[in-house]
Amino acid sequence: MNDKMTVQALEERIGQMEARIRRLEEQLESAARTETQPATQPIQLVAPLEIRDSEGRLLLDLHVERNDRSVRLFNAGGHVAAALGVDGTNGGYLALRNYEGELVGLWDVESYGGRLQVLGNQGGGVFLHGGEAGNDDAGGQIIITTPEQIDGVYPSNAGHLFISTDSEGAEVEIEGKQLVIRLGDVTFTSGDIGRVEND
Repeated sequence: MNDKMTVQALEERIGQMEARIRRLEEQLESAARTETQPATQPIQLVAPLEIRDSEGRLLLDLHVERNDRSVRLFNAGGHVAAALGVDGTNGGYLALRNYEGELVGLWDVESYGGRLQVLGNQGGGVFLHGGEAGNDDAGGQIIITTPEQIDGVYPSNAGHLFISTDSEGAEVEIEGKQLVIRLGDVTFTSGDIGRVEND
């Protein structure tokens, strides 16, 4: 009787193992079929679209307006910190903003080519242009400027440096309270150079 029970227990155990082997074979076959199937269609999302964190704060959105389509990242204060998009000219742009959401950096496309702006929090900054509007011969421009206005008033030390090139040569224009040129250990000021009147 003990031998009969042992044989029966062994047969049950063998049956369980065979069932497990069949399940594993089915899983392997299913995995192999999945690998050989063509890729599924991509997931489609429809704008406008928002992505929020677990506390409901906006992290990213896909923004669509008549003349602007952009992906915008938001900072902890809820302001747009960076945007990558296409504007009304169908040119691309990358815009960077400070914590308050004020524009401090812009790389975009104008009719004459690329434009890069690096701005101070109070205005003014550095502007690089890959050309000049209305001038197909222009090779580029660099403009460094102070804030144009503070509370509606031009500051007394407002000035700018303007450098441009075209097919006829280069132009440098410096405007401000005082011109200072440093060459090695020698410094010239506008008082040293004297005044040259335009014709």
